[in-house]
Amino acid sequence: MTKGIDGTQSDDRVAAAAGILTASSADPTPLRLPLGDHAVDAVLDHLRTVEAEIRQWEPVSTPPSATKEKDWNPPRNELC
Repeated sequence: MTKGIDGTQSDDRVAAAAGILTASSADPTPLRLPLGDHAVDAVLDHLRTVEAEIRQWEPVSTPPSATKEKDWNPPRNELC
């Protein structure tokens, strides 16, 4: 995810510190705070990849619409 960008980040420590202080006093406090354009782009690219994988497997992950009731019994893995 970060291959090829190491050493190309901007060196604005003051802006990073200000961002951290702003985020730490926010309500709610963010769970993640990527600092810098490269970090934001890398995280967003990763999230798009994760979303695509989840969408691909969504039919397996959720019951068919006609059976989304409480009596839906998905097939069990023999190892469970």
